[in-house]
Amino acid sequence: MPSKRRGRSHSDPDRSPTPSAERKRQKYEKEHVDSSELCMTDQKRPRVHLGKYSVGWICALDIELTAAESMLDALHGTCDQDTHDSNTYILGSIGQHNVVLACLPNDGAGNNNAAIVATHLRRTFPSITMMLMVGIGGGVPGPHNPHLGDVVIGTKVIQYDLVKSFDDHIQLKGISRRPDPNARTALTRFKAGHETHQKNISNILQHLKGYIAPDPALDVLFCSSCEYSSTQDCEFCDEHNHIRRAPRSAEPRIHYGKIASGNRVVRNAIERDGIAEELDVLCIDMEAAGVMDSFPCLSIRGLSDYADSHKNDVWQKCAANTAAACTKEFLAIVPPRTIPGSICASNNTPSSARQQQPRIVIRNIKAGDWSHQYFEAKEGSSISDISAGKNSVQAFGSKDIIQIASGLPTTQNIESPDADDSTDQLMDECASAYARC
Repeated sequence: MPSKRRGRSHSDPDRSPTPSAERKRQKYEKEHVDSSELCMTDQKRPRVHLGKYSVGWICALDIELTAAESMLDALHGTCDQDTHDSNTYILGSIGQHNVVLACLPNDGAGNNNAAIVATHLRRTFPSITMMLMVGIGGGVPGPHNPHLGDVVIGTKVIQYDLVKSFDDHIQLKGISRRPDPNARTALTRFKAGHETHQKNISNILQHLKGYIAPDPALDVLFCSSCEYSSTQDCEFCDEHNHIRRAPRSAEPRIHYGKIASGNRVVRNAIERDGIAEELDVLCIDMEAAGVMDSFPCLSIRGLSDYADSHKNDVWQKCAANTAAACTKEFLAIVPPRTIPGSICASNNTPSSARQQQPRIVIRNIKAGDWSHQYFEAKEGSSISDISAGKNSVQAFGSKDIIQIASGLPTTQNIESPDADDSTDQLMDECASAYARC
């Protein structure tokens, strides 16, 4: 009697799958593997070249960083950084500019922390030519009639918490700092198109996902003598203490003037008025002067309160987004800049064309102490008799060899297996050598 064929039971743990079944299982897993696993295992992390970034954008709060990131036209990969650099960076581009975003530590606002963040950023990205401090600030009432959600661009930053003591009074002794010449010349052009830029900022905000401006009725300015009571909400404060002003503009307005910067929050209208009278400022913040200690910067502030006891968080997100949108509009009129002799120029010449061009001879280059020199030859080159002084950096790039001299007894030669990669390698090596100085 013929034996019956037994079907393999799925519950039988002792029977191993047939070769054909195993192949089917492997094929299924390969075709249905989770996309997050593919991202982690199959995709290479994008390579980022530190020398390509020219704009540094520093924020103090997470809502400011979120607003800044929403303005990027494209996000880039991550970068390798020194173990002593505690910053976390977001890299991307706005128009023609490659931008580095950095934020102060949580609960670490103030000039001192801002100076530390700016110092690390500058060391890691030595090609930065423009630094921006963007976020929220307290508006100072006055003839310019600021409203919450407006933007103040700082023509000067004054550290207000330095004082000179007399027998009968204390005098503020502010240290005034200006943005770098590149920012000042761009600001002149920006002012020339003032009305157009205000409209463009509104357009940027309208296309921002999830952006909703607060009710204009919540923009209330109290007289300086009216102090907030902790036992009741501001909406119950006597309306007789409201200051009547001209109606708000339908779109955020841009103001230009001095910004006072210190290490503490100003929540007193009388103190605010005293700072404004002494220093003639339009806005008060907590970080810009600290960045100025490390690198000249342009401070752009969205007004979230009036630096009085009625300060609250209602307008903070709106002000952060408005300041970020203004910064994006400002960068649109700023020409891309790189450091002199920069290695940041794109390497677009085909390798075959470069090989047909004459060789470049680089010799007898002597650098003094603390000098930083960069040379790039897209053609073949001959490099000889190179010397560098103490704490100096020299970088030379050619189609097949990169040479770095950084004040060391010997130079370092890196042979490039691919002619098209030589510029990229030069960027990495040079940025690393610069950071070590």
